[in-house]
Amino acid sequence: MHEISTAQVPVDIMDALGDVLRDTHPVGSRVTCDPPPVDTDEDWLVLVTDVPETRMKETGFGQDGSPEFYTGNDAGGFRSWRKGDLNVITTQSDEFYRLFLTATYLAKRFKLQRKEDRIALFQAVLYGVEVKNLEPEPWGAAAKAATGRNTA
Repeated sequence: MHEISTAQVPVDIMDALGDVLRDTHPVGSRVTCDPPPVDTDEDWLVLVTDVPETRMKETGFGQDGSPEFYTGNDAGGFRSWRKGDLNVITTQSDEFYRLFLTATYLAKRFKLQRKEDRIALFQAVLYGVEVKNLEPEPWGAAAKAATGRNTA
C-alpha cells in the first residue's frame, strides 16, 4: 500500500480508526462522477487491521446497511458505518480493498453517471456477478441476443 496522507482523511475517521488504519481512499459518487454531486454522502474505503466496533460507536458511528444482503459477500468482506453524511466502508481484506478501488477507477474511467450502472459494475468486479443477475430488462434482452441463449 502507499503512504497515507492523514491531512486528507476526515478527523472522524482518524479518531475512530487511527490505530488500526492501514490505508484509506475517498470513494463513491463524489469521486466517480464528473461533475461530482454535492447532495450525497462522503464515502471512504478504509483498510483496517481490526474493526473496533466499540470505538466506532463511541465516536458516533452507527453500523449502516446489512452486508449479508450484498451478492457474494458471504465472507463478511466489509462493514458500512455512518455518521452524518460521512459513510465509512471498513474491510480487513486486502483483496476486497483492491477490487473496490479497481471498480471505483473503472466507474470514473467509464464516466458512469447512473447509480444503477455503478452498482452493476461493482457487483461484477467485487463478486463476479454474471450479466443475467446484474440488472433487469433491457439488459437481460441484450444478454440473450449476445449469447443466443436464454439467460433466465
